[in-house]
Amino acid sequence: METQQRAVEVDGQTMMVWDRGPADGIPILMVHGFPLNHSMWSNQIDGLDPDGDRFRILCPDLLGCGQSDSIADGTSMEQIADQLAAMLDEVGVSGPVVFCGLSMGGYVGWQFLKRHRDRVSHLVACNTRAAGDTEEAALGRKRMATSVVLIGIQPIADAMMQTLFYSDPTRSKEQNDQKDKEKREQINKAIASTDVQTIAKLQLAMAARPDMTEFLNQIDVPTLVISGRHDTITTEKEVQALADAIAGSTFVCIENAAHLTPLEQGASFNEALVAFLSQ
Repeated sequence: METQQRAVEVDGQTMMVWDRGPADGIPILMVHGFPLNHSMWSNQIDGLDPDGDRFRILCPDLLGCGQSDSIADGTSMEQIADQLAAMLDEVGVSGPVVFCGLSMGGYVGWQFLKRHRDRVSHLVACNTRAAGDTEEAALGRKRMATSVVLIGIQPIADAMMQTLFYSDPTRSKEQNDQKDKEKREQINKAIASTDVQTIAKLQLAMAARPDMTEFLNQIDVPTLVISGRHDTITTEKEVQALADAIAGSTFVCIENAAHLTPLEQGASFNEALVAFLSQ
């Protein structure tokens, strides 16, 4: 089945959405991390449902990212959640979805569930956290928001690439880079193509996001929490604690993965997600 690239209007702006699967399939909304786009879900778009008859996979470029229109000043995680709800209306999905978010996509996920509970059947939280930023972390985001406009995106892309992928300590840097060459180039391109104003606005939005730790014990939908064994941004220990705080949740830690688990270990990620949805 072909993947459709759809343009929908959200808040007066055009949001691009990659839509694959039958209209009556189980809808899975996959929300990318910062500062990426839908392409980080390539393993899921192409491999989660090879026959194309079970799931309807929806992968948007959030406003300001990828091929979508620009993001507004003062955007918040709450506003992004509302924009995604509006997008679902536009593509004809009125029933509940499986909400799957990675990192910043997970921050949006807490707000989507809180504000649109009736639109969520299952929650998948990948390589993310519920806690808000510490003062130090928030200050770091604000500094990046200022500096990216002055120095451009490439230095930030170079720094991020050091932590997004797992590097096998038994291999040389050159061997690790070569092993994931196509994936690394894909992500570097996604970061480098993101407008500096988007980087700044999303950093400020994440710095201001609310702490959702107390919300975790209110979650009443089936929840899958996924970590990468070697993630240094949201560590296995931190993500495990998040899962422990959600009653009845399923925790899966995937080997040989860092922060971009669905991209690095697509087959293992897909297997865990399909198993969860088949319970």
